[in-house]
Amino acid sequence: MLMDNVKQVFIVPYDKTIDISNGFTRQKHDASIWKKYNDIGKFIDIDVANDNIAMQQITPFTIIKRGNKYLTTVFNQNGFEKLSIGIGNNIETQDGVSSPLFNGAVRTLLESVNIDCLVPLIHVGTVRDKNKLPNYIGYVFVFNDIAESVVYKDKIAYKSGGCNYTNNVDNHDKDDISYEIKGEWLTIDELINKYGKLDTWTRHIVSYLVDSDF
Repeated sequence: MLMDNVKQVFIVPYDKTIDISNGFTRQKHDASIWKKYNDIGKFIDIDVANDNIAMQQITPFTIIKRGNKYLTTVFNQNGFEKLSIGIGNNIETQDGVSSPLFNGAVRTLLESVNIDCLVPLIHVGTVRDKNKLPNYIGYVFVFNDIAESVVYKDKIAYKSGGCNYTNNVDNHDKDDISYEIKGEWLTIDELINKYGKLDTWTRHIVSYLVDSDF
């Protein structure tokens, strides 16, 4: 019997993902991507998933873009910064078994930012790092903030690009680790200058964006 406090995440068998290359792979948008794993994925306890490379955790990774800038989440733990241009997390049971990738992408996006209008999430590729994140595969989506509609959630508001944003400086406690989060709009050149602080998937995507675009 599943205990109420046991988190479950969506996984697919490793042999169903062998066609997904290491690094960032650009792909054309195809609406069928949302249902790609409906019939072959399942939810299992996160501790079991984390300990078994044969179970690949499918994770939405949504990039919010405005012009030539990317909304970048800055995690700060005791002065040590880590930057990510993707918003996402595990697909969980609350996302359901019908289109879990779509539901998970929307849920994690809305948990992180306030959006006052809807624009399509465009699938642009996959990201994978078998060495540093062997249990995870990211599906990368782009949210083009052409309407200046994104508002970073939480408390302290500031003006940026004609739109109100929220710079989240709350402390977050997870597994006894305290950290702060804030959002910044950064160009590719600015991200390259901070390359050593980028998370694993962001490094792969930024390397692609040096010479290409979505």
